[in-house]
Amino acid sequence: PWHVTRDRELEAAVKHSLGLEVRSFKAMVAAFEPWEVRQKGQKKDRLEDPLPSVCRQLSGPPSGWPASVELPDLGYGRTAGRLIPPGFRQFNERRQALREAGSEGDPKTDDWAFEMRKFWKIGEHAAMERLEEWLLDAAWGCYFPPGLHPRDDAGGRFRADKRWTAILSPYLRFGDLSPRYVYARCRQTLAFDMRRLFTKRVVWRDKAYAQLYRWPESHTTSIRGHYEQESWSGTRLQLRRWQRGETGFPLVDAAMRQLWKVGWMCNHLRHVTAQFLIEHLDLSWKDGFAWYDYTLVDTDVAINAMMWQMGGHSGIGAWNFVMHPVYAGKKVDPEGAYVRRWLPELAHLPVEYIHCPWEAPAGTRIAANVLINGVYRQRVIEDLLEARRIHQRNVIAVRKRFPQYLDKDGCEVIPLGGGKVLRLEVRDDIRENDENKITLLMTPDDPRSTVRRNLGFAKGVHSTLIYDETKRFEAMYDAFGEF
Repeated sequence: PWHVTRDRELEAAVKHSLGLEVRSFKAMVAAFEPWEVRQKGQKKDRLEDPLPSVCRQLSGPPSGWPASVELPDLGYGRTAGRLIPPGFRQFNERRQALREAGSEGDPKTDDWAFEMRKFWKIGEHAAMERLEEWLLDAAWGCYFPPGLHPRDDAGGRFRADKRWTAILSPYLRFGDLSPRYVYARCRQTLAFDMRRLFTKRVVWRDKAYAQLYRWPESHTTSIRGHYEQESWSGTRLQLRRWQRGETGFPLVDAAMRQLWKVGWMCNHLRHVTAQFLIEHLDLSWKDGFAWYDYTLVDTDVAINAMMWQMGGHSGIGAWNFVMHPVYAGKKVDPEGAYVRRWLPELAHLPVEYIHCPWEAPAGTRIAANVLINGVYRQRVIEDLLEARRIHQRNVIAVRKRFPQYLDKDGCEVIPLGGGKVLRLEVRDDIRENDENKITLLMTPDDPRSTVRRNLGFAKGVHSTLIYDETKRFEAMYDAFGEF
């Protein structure tokens, strides 16, 4: 939104000064630009929705797109981080010195982007290839939600240990793929039920930009302005441990380390890590926004701001769920393969403890070479329920301080000017303004069941050690496959 006026002035200058014809085209899926929004059949005295109603979509992109210029032809080359501020961890003085001396060194240790280069294929051809790969997976049923996937009841599109999510966001972000092209290909190749969940997220991208156009400061300022007065009890040390993937909660840490290494994590893990920061560490959504903006290769100010504000209770929408940093593993990483990939220090823990190593018996931890606060970090917080209470008290304190923004049913309103207000949803367990009513709690599945982990059936030290050793070898067998 900051460049709309500039672009119009540039178009006018080119037209009048150079005598050239200037044409612009929508790259959106929605049929409306944010400034064109009108509700179908809208009455004059009815409040206008600041986000576009997607009641119809543009037709597919025209055929015969002009050939794109290849990256090498643009003169882009790799650096060793010389343009990155030296105070940031990405700057690698040793690698820079090696490159200046004509040596590459060991990429695994001297190149901070080694995993990133290995994970991503760059350019339009790679983007098209990935889109077609995903369309095949989606046709097979990989993008179904849990319980509906034809061959997987655990996670479906939420699985972090599978390439079942689209992984197209960086290509959309940098223009390698057009959202109109992606939307059109989905409609060409997938049945409605197969494409519905994904195309809805492509539309969200347009809605995010419409929101940013209406609230251009939403990347720095709460849309529900009264939440600017919220108190946050989290510490800078806790923020640093979250950023580094050292919280002591394996699923959160694995996701944050993947983010640092490859600049990406799946959507479900973005919810898990974001809600851990906000709901459990009681740190501002602005801290999370800044870190994601710095580390994501698909960083997009509109989507980033919309999602973080929703998680921080201050956006147009509200998430009506709270992810548990342990129990979320049953959808995301049911066998622990994802955690073992990004946290190799936990590789030999059996599945019962891979998401909660602090509950493993001493014999199991010793056999798996896992020493809490030695090989692996102590948890940054231990009482998750009390942590949620602390955060909820701070949220409700804001609501009680500004009752003029509360509706009769506990939802909230914000002024739009001209005497108009916009009614906004509030998460169920906050709406009642009860500081101690913590609901929306996730439950463990069997491998993460407290009863199962207590090992009540084991009798005596020797039985426990035998059980621990058996599970250790089972984990090793699962990790390496058949001998």
